[in-house]
Amino acid sequence: MKVASSLGVVENQTEPQPLPVGSGEEGGNWSRSGWTDSISFEPVPTCYVCASTTRTPAFDLSFFDHPFQWVRCSDCGLVFQSPRLTKGSLDLIYNSELYWRGRSDATPPPAESTDELRLGYNNYEMGHPYRMAQARQRVRALSRHLPTGSRVLEVGCAAGFFLSALKQAGFDATGIELSAAMAEYGRSRLDVDIQVGDFDQLEIPPGSYDGIAAWGCDSNFHDVRKTYSHMVEALRPGGILAFNYFDFDHPARILLGSFKRVYNAIYYFNRSNVTRLLNSLGLEIVSHSTEFQYTCLEEVASMTGRRGVQTLARTLGIQRSMLRLPIVGSYLLLARKRPHPSRRP
Repeated sequence: MKVASSLGVVENQTEPQPLPVGSGEEGGNWSRSGWTDSISFEPVPTCYVCASTTRTPAFDLSFFDHPFQWVRCSDCGLVFQSPRLTKGSLDLIYNSELYWRGRSDATPPPAESTDELRLGYNNYEMGHPYRMAQARQRVRALSRHLPTGSRVLEVGCAAGFFLSALKQAGFDATGIELSAAMAEYGRSRLDVDIQVGDFDQLEIPPGSYDGIAAWGCDSNFHDVRKTYSHMVEALRPGGILAFNYFDFDHPARILLGSFKRVYNAIYYFNRSNVTRLLNSLGLEIVSHSTEFQYTCLEEVASMTGRRGVQTLARTLGIQRSMLRLPIVGSYLLLARKRPHPSRRP
C-alpha cells in the first residue's frame, strides 16, 4: 500500500514486525533462536561504485549460525558483502529490541559469542548525553555551508538527536527511520518530526531539500549507489549532502579490532572510491576531515570487541564517562550538488 507522509509517499510500506527477545536474565539464546532461520541472502552482480564484475575474496565471518562473506572489487577497491543480506532480513533485525538495547550491563555476554551478541547498539537510550553532543558538533559543521532556516532531511535518523540539534539551531528538520520504536522515542522524548519508512521507497519531488544527512549509515545502505542517487535527486542544486564514513583501508584499521566488521556492513568505503562515487553522481566535496566522536568507554569497548577495556571500565565505575576522541580513519564529509550535475562512471 501507499502511505502519505510529510516527506512524500512511501510505496508498499508494511508495518514493521518486532523480533522475539527471548526470556530470562540474559534475554534467552536469541543468537540461535527461530527467527535466524529466516535470514536470507541474494547475489550482488556488480560493484556499487564502478559496476565491475571482477572481485577477489576479502574476509569471512559468522553471525547467527550463518556464514557471511565479503569481497573486494578488483577495479575501485570497494569491499562489499557478497552475497548480501536481503532487505527483508535487515528490516526485521533493525526493528528488534535487541538491536537498540542489546544486553544488560550487568550480564556481559560470554567471550566465545561476542561477535554474535554485538547485534546493534549497547543500550542506545543510555547514550543520550554524548549523542546530543555529537549532534551539535555535526550541526556546526553543516552550518558553515547552509544558512539557518534551511530545509534538512536526515536519512536513518534513529531517535533524532541530530534533528533535535538542527531544530534548536533554527533549521527546518525532518527524519526518516526504519525502526518504529526509535521514531516514537524521538517524537515523544525529543519532540522531532520523524516518519517511519524506507527512504529508497519515498517519492520525493526533485530539489525538495537544502541539505540531506546520513550519520552512522556509511556501510548500511542496501544499494549505496541507488540510495545516494535518490538523495542527490532530492537535493536542490547547490544543496549539501553530509555523512560520515570509515576508511576501511586506513593504516589504523589494524588497531581497531573488530570495529565495523559486523553483519550489516553491506560495503566498506575507502577515501578513493567514496570520492569516485560522489563525483559520478554530480557532487563536489567541500569538506573532508577527521571526525571527532563523543562517546564513552562502554561504547568503545562494545564496538571494537575489547572485553578487557569493558571489564576494567565497569570495575572503576567510569564506563559512561564522556570522551571526545579523534576517530583515526573516520571522516566527516560534506559534498555540494553541482548546479548542472554531470554524471561520470
